[in-house]
Amino acid sequence: MGRFKQKYIIIRQFEKLSIVFWDAHSIYVFPNGFEKFGYVFHNWYAPIGSYSSGWRQFRLQLLRSKAPDFNYCCRMAGRYEVLSSGHVGVLDFNKKLIEIRYSNWRIKGIGAK
Repeated sequence: MGRFKQKYIIIRQFEKLSIVFWDAHSIYVFPNGFEKFGYVFHNWYAPIGSYSSGWRQFRLQLLRSKAPDFNYCCRMAGRYEVLSSGHVGVLDFNKKLIEIRYSNWRIKGIGAK
């Protein structure tokens, strides 16, 4: 079985929240208007083989949910035992493949300043 490789940085935009699926190991959640302050949900310190036990389900819940809020993200992290920490700073999308998802449409491209 191969490893999961994410081709694009996926950004889901909602009314109150932005969710950035940065890579296979980290998901950033920012309240709208606060792109410098948010949380990162991650599996950086998870033991080998734990991807399928909780991280994959957590990731899929955030990808498929219709209108999540920050409390929903925290509840799902608690349910699937996903670690989180505060994040301060701006993500650098310069020259990275990005896919922006909003409602029923998607835009793919390369990030630029």
